[in-house]
Amino acid sequence: MDFPADHSDSPNHQPPTPSAHGELSPSLLLPPQRELFLVVQQYIRERLSDPDLSPSTIACAHHISLRHLHRLFRLHGLTVAAWIRRQRLEGCRRDLTDLAKFAQPIQSIAVRWGFTDNAHFSRVFRAAYGYPPSHLRRETETRWYEQLISRFGPVHPFHALEPQESHEPVASQRIA
Repeated sequence: MDFPADHSDSPNHQPPTPSAHGELSPSLLLPPQRELFLVVQQYIRERLSDPDLSPSTIACAHHISLRHLHRLFRLHGLTVAAWIRRQRLEGCRRDLTDLAKFAQPIQSIAVRWGFTDNAHFSRVFRAAYGYPPSHLRRETETRWYEQLISRFGPVHPFHALEPQESHEPVASQRIA
């Protein structure tokens, strides 16, 4: 099995830092642990919609002890459950600000990311971001509408439903 090269002696080597998106840097681990950590992270990402995803199911799927799994994540200052929750919340946050998903109810977005209890989802979302998911949805809608107005001018919401006057000559007025 090939492992990524360790460049810690290189003069350009930078110490690993966690990304702004909650990604954990596997470079803190030795090569065999690093490989396992990357595999575990990918496994989790592929199953974030599963509400039964838990440290024990993850450890079992990778034939490692629960203790070993927790140790992999502890090196990054997080628990497995906290990392799963962060990934799920970020997925929800992305979907709530995606205009292509505006017709989807907030509850269905939460369920898509593994949150089965709407009240629990609202609480953990508010705890993580400082506002409820409905506020983010409204703010996104307001920003989107303001961008439309700045680009195209004010539009009456029912304007598109009004019949348009046609300047085409009717059949009796056409010149042969």
